[in-house]
Amino acid sequence: MQTQPHIDQDAPPGNSVLLEAVKLALVYAAVASLWILFSDQAVAALFTDPQTMTTASMVKGWLFIAVTATLLFGHVHTILGKLQSALRQTRAHAQELQRSETQLRATLNALPDLLFEVAYDGTILAHHSNRHDLLAAPPDMFIGRRFSEILAPDATGVCQQALLEAAQDGSSSGKRYSLDLPQGEHWFELSVARMRQVPAADEDHYIMIARDVTLFHTQQRQLEHLEHFDPVTDLPNRLLLGDRLTQAMHHAVRRKQHVAVAYLDLDGFQAINERHGRGVGDQLLIALAKRFKQIMRNEDSLARIGGDEFALVFVDLDQTDEAQPILERFMRAVTEPVCIGDLRMEVTASAGLSFYPQAESIDADQLLRQADQAMYQAKLQGQGQVHLFDNARDHDIRGHNEFREHLRLALQRNEFVMYYQPKVDMAARRVIGMEALIRWQHPERGLLAPGAFLPEIEDDELAVTLGEWTLQSAFVQLAAWRSEGLRVPVSVNIGARQLQSPDFFAKFSELASRFSDVAPSLIELEILETSALQDLSLVSAVIQEFAALGVGFALDDFGTGYSSLSYFKRLQVPTIKIDQSFVRDLLRDAHDQAIMHAVLGLAKAFGRTVIAEGVETADHCERLLAMGCPLGQGYAIARPMPAHLVPQWVREYEDSLRH
Repeated sequence: MQTQPHIDQDAPPGNSVLLEAVKLALVYAAVASLWILFSDQAVAALFTDPQTMTTASMVKGWLFIAVTATLLFGHVHTILGKLQSALRQTRAHAQELQRSETQLRATLNALPDLLFEVAYDGTILAHHSNRHDLLAAPPDMFIGRRFSEILAPDATGVCQQALLEAAQDGSSSGKRYSLDLPQGEHWFELSVARMRQVPAADEDHYIMIARDVTLFHTQQRQLEHLEHFDPVTDLPNRLLLGDRLTQAMHHAVRRKQHVAVAYLDLDGFQAINERHGRGVGDQLLIALAKRFKQIMRNEDSLARIGGDEFALVFVDLDQTDEAQPILERFMRAVTEPVCIGDLRMEVTASAGLSFYPQAESIDADQLLRQADQAMYQAKLQGQGQVHLFDNARDHDIRGHNEFREHLRLALQRNEFVMYYQPKVDMAARRVIGMEALIRWQHPERGLLAPGAFLPEIEDDELAVTLGEWTLQSAFVQLAAWRSEGLRVPVSVNIGARQLQSPDFFAKFSELASRFSDVAPSLIELEILETSALQDLSLVSAVIQEFAALGVGFALDDFGTGYSSLSYFKRLQVPTIKIDQSFVRDLLRDAHDQAIMHAVLGLAKAFGRTVIAEGVETADHCERLLAMGCPLGQGYAIARPMPAHLVPQWVREYEDSLRH
């Protein structure tokens, strides 16, 4: 079986034309040969006359010319048609290639990345990008040069390492380098892949893409900074301080030295925030942070722990007593005035100090907590004090914390009850009010007086929670007595933390609105004189707020807070309760008698009402009446009693005058 020759449809047009020409020549030769052979024989067989044979030969030649011309025309026409078709296809293919190239270049130019074709040795073969502002050199300087001739050594090393990885693994990604460009430092991330492979590995070509990740890198650095630094003062935060403290503790053990941790807390900072706003408070913290940086030693560490609290780590101490003079410099720096605009502020700090190594193994967080606990003890001693951590006292503090937790549970279990002690006009035999006194009905220890548990939470937020519960109980009880026909004012003791709480007035107003059938004027708030002295301006403002509701204030334990005439004048408290320490020995102590006369005279001059606490006997009643003090409260009148006994006691006391 004869096989037809295979013609490659994708062969170039020149090859196709040559093939057709060969075919044409072969056909022509075959036809001519056959024509000559058979046409002469036919003429000789048909004609004998020479003249006729000559004519027949001429006709035969013309016929040959006509046939061959027709054949040639057909074949040439076919060849020309194929050639034109091939040329059209070639032209269309070229146009398609040109369009693809244009699209590819437009795509590459639209990319925000830098794209290079490079050799294994770092020679740049081609460059595609319109972001010339991100190049380390003009574009015409790249082609044919190596990265080491254009980039800085650090960036060159990153590129070479990425090429090495791509040669070994086929690709590389994630490596970063930076360039100092005219518009500033820019960071780039590389992606490299092998483009084609030839037998020699060092002849591989690679596609290298450099993406500008400056914005992402900057944001990442900012997040890392925020993770370890305080956003207000730019000081290290607790997390970073913990790392540094851990390192310092390890060094101290190896060098047989000591580390000291100081925990500083500003005194009265909350009042500054409330009075002048948080912005002023932040400016104060920034100013103090700058001072601390100026006086701290290079080897030490400083951090802002939160709020108004700072921590200091002193290292390389041969003796623990070397830390005290260093800490004193910071304490003095705090007390220097700070001017912010027209404001001039002066603050102090309380500080706690702990040391490492210790007899027991502890970590950095425990050491910092020890300093914090010591600072808390310094606060209890007064402003501007320093306290050294004491392990024995730490166990006591843990006991206090457990006790506070028991108090929280007691509040949840409704184990607190209210007792009420009458306040009377002894001359008129008239009840002028009741003082609400909290008691703890302990499931094991029985009924506990306030002195057994309130001092434990004086500086804890639980004191505010318990104070709010006491106020609500007073409203509930006033509503209950009203339904029984008894209308008597109730005074409630308010602690320093609750008094200085920013939302104290708002919470009281909300409580009063819930008990709309109880007049707010039936509530009197008793505050300790020592609490009022802590911030006279704040207390005065609170008193004025409550006065708008008709709520009065009484100053409890008067005489124990180093009172002055100026203070007596500025604090507009309607009622003064003279501390029982001055009333108890009134019968035999001339000094207490003199103090009583003086207080009564001041109260009369300033228009204040005086109530004597601690009236324990009938003789006390007679002496107070003789001195012009008819209002009293104490065991001689009545002991604190449960709420359900109050109505009957009030009726019996007031009826006794008629009998």
